[in-house]
Amino acid sequence: MQEHNYPDETLMAYADGELDDATAAELDQALARDPELLRRLALFTGTRDVLAEAAAARPLDPVPDALMARVRATLEAGAAAPETVPEQAPEEKVVPFRGRDTSAPRWQPMALAASLALAVGLGAGFGAARLAAPDAAAPLGFAALAVPGVTEALSSLPSGEGRALDQGEIAVLASFRDAQDRLCREFEVEGSLGSVVSVACFEAGGWRTTLALAAAPEEGGYAPASSMETLESYLSAVGAGPVLTPEEEAQALQSL
Repeated sequence: MQEHNYPDETLMAYADGELDDATAAELDQALARDPELLRRLALFTGTRDVLAEAAAARPLDPVPDALMARVRATLEAGAAAPETVPEQAPEEKVVPFRGRDTSAPRWQPMALAASLALAVGLGAGFGAARLAAPDAAAPLGFAALAVPGVTEALSSLPSGEGRALDQGEIAVLASFRDAQDRLCREFEVEGSLGSVVSVACFEAGGWRTTLALAAAPEEGGYAPASSMETLESYLSAVGAGPVLTPEEEAQALQSL
C-alpha cells in the first residue's frame, strides 16, 4: 500500500491502538518515510506523546508555578467572571478580556509540526489518544496567526487585554521566555471556525506558532485533563520561564 493511500479510518485506528500488528508495523515504516502521512496522522492525535519524548531527551526544570497557575486559570476559569468594557478612544478596537465559559466546546489538542515529530523520531510508535470525532468541524488551530491582525496584536498588546479583529477577537493571556530566550506569548483567538488557545514565539523577525489547543464550534463540551497535560508537557519541553511582569513584557515588546 502506498503511503498516501492510507485512508483516514486506518490512521484513526492506528491512533487509537486498534490496528492489527502487521498493518501497524507497515504504517510505522511509512510514517518514518512520509512527512505528509505524518501530518495527516497528527490531525487525529494530541501532542502529549510528542512532547513527552522531546522532554525526556534532556533534563528540564519544573514549569514555574506562576506560569502553570496562569494557564490553568485560562482553561478552567468559569463564565461567572463579568464582562467590563474599559474606557477607550473611539478609534481603538479593544474588547474586554473575558473569563472562559465552562460550557465552551471541548478542547482538542493539535499536534506540533511534522518536523518536530520527525526530529524526535516518532516514525515508529507515534501514538496518542485521538480526542476529536472524525466528522468534527476543522478547528482554527495553527491558522490562528494567519487571521489578519493577530501578529500585530502579539507585537503590541499587553497581557490581559483583548482586541477585536476583522474575523474575530484576540486576547493575550501571558508572556514568558523559553529555554532559547525567545519571547513567547500565550493567546486566544475566537473566530467563525471556533476558538484556539495558542503559544507563539518570536524568532527570525516574526511570530511562529509552537502549540495550538483548538475547539470546534460546537456546544456542550468541556476541557478534559488531557489538554492540561498537553500544555504542561509543552511548557516543560520548551523550558518555559516565569510569566513576565508588565514592565518586563513592555521592554521585550519594544525590543522586537
